[in-house]
Amino acid sequence: MTTTPDTDLHHILDFLTTQFMTYGIKSVSMDDLATKLGMSKKTLYQHFNNKQDLVSQSLSRHVKLEEEVIEEISRTATDAIDEMAQIAEHTVIHFRQIKPILIHDLQKYYRDIWQSVVIHQSQFIKTKIETNINRGISEGYYRSELNSDIVSKLYVAKSFSLVDENLFSLVNYPRELLVRQHILYHLNGILSDKGRKHLTDFNALNI
Repeated sequence: MTTTPDTDLHHILDFLTTQFMTYGIKSVSMDDLATKLGMSKKTLYQHFNNKQDLVSQSLSRHVKLEEEVIEEISRTATDAIDEMAQIAEHTVIHFRQIKPILIHDLQKYYRDIWQSVVIHQSQFIKTKIETNINRGISEGYYRSELNSDIVSKLYVAKSFSLVDENLFSLVNYPRELLVRQHILYHLNGILSDKGRKHLTDFNALNI
């Protein structure tokens, strides 16, 4: 099949992700998606077995792209604190794009996909934070007695609690506030005296 902007798989997946992040999953039908893509539902089914497959592929691509952004931040950050500050800012922007209905629909109607994303993201985040902690210790910005394995696992556990509506209803806890408080809580637990001074000089996280 000839590749065009409307039939290119990545284009389709990116469009689907935008739709799901804006409207949720349950309220968007295959007919709606095909119409908005300017193709027949039959053509759409040439790319996906069913809606579950469509959701799975679109989320997998989205997660992959987000991880590439984080990897680039880690590669170019001037130090461990700069890396955490940039990751926090990116996370804030990312959360602004996601409507709560998406997470609700994943947890309720696509639980297997949600669990798969959680497992994958947990490992990725754990690895990035553990690496960041070890980097910060070597730079003298983090406390030398830290156990990076334990602290990174604690970070992951706290991270996923931010999207738990039973703990943090968006009515009372805006996601931007939660992310900034989460990072501030994390950093204040691991910074050395040198790191605290650097954080103040750096004016990271706008705190």
